[in-house]
Amino acid sequence: MNIDEFETIIDIGSSSLYFRKVIQPFIEIELFEPLKEAGKKVYHMDKKQEIGVDLVFDVNNLDELQQQFDVVLCCNLLEHIRDPMRMAMQIKNLVKKNGFLIVTLPFSYPYHCDPFDNLWRPDPYELVRVFHEYKPLALDILKVKTTPYKFLSRRLLSLFETLYIGQPWVILHNLQLTFRHPYSTSCAFFQNNT
Repeated sequence: MNIDEFETIIDIGSSSLYFRKVIQPFIEIELFEPLKEAGKKVYHMDKKQEIGVDLVFDVNNLDELQQQFDVVLCCNLLEHIRDPMRMAMQIKNLVKKNGFLIVTLPFSYPYHCDPFDNLWRPDPYELVRVFHEYKPLALDILKVKTTPYKFLSRRLLSLFETLYIGQPWVILHNLQLTFRHPYSTSCAFFQNNT
């Protein structure tokens, strides 16, 4: 399958339409609206039943979802899962033969409970090891643009979160990141050739 030939796409852990249009509007404007205009069927999946969520599903039990998709997006979600390796195995079952999988995770980013952060910060090559059955098409670490205001407010929020949970190693991690900027994200684009 050529990337232009796909028909169905699922965004796992998509959050609500409000999140995609108001809080982070670039998600809807730059990604999903063009796909929908091109005639692609986009499914948004989240555990919360909210406007803009097509499939209400617990991401910890993806093996119960009896559907496959041409493209599976798992963006900035695996760091919020208690057993990310188990979920990664389940994600593989959602990708059609010759379909595509796009995975992103923070690489350099502070602790952020939403509602939980396992602090898994893999590089793209670690993602290749996790999804070893799939052919990697593109791997990168992308710098995340942010304004000084957002940078400082996120840092302060993450430091308060770590003080609240009271785990010294998390506090140390966040303090180290305070002086390392910009944030970055590991990105991996795979094809299921099995």
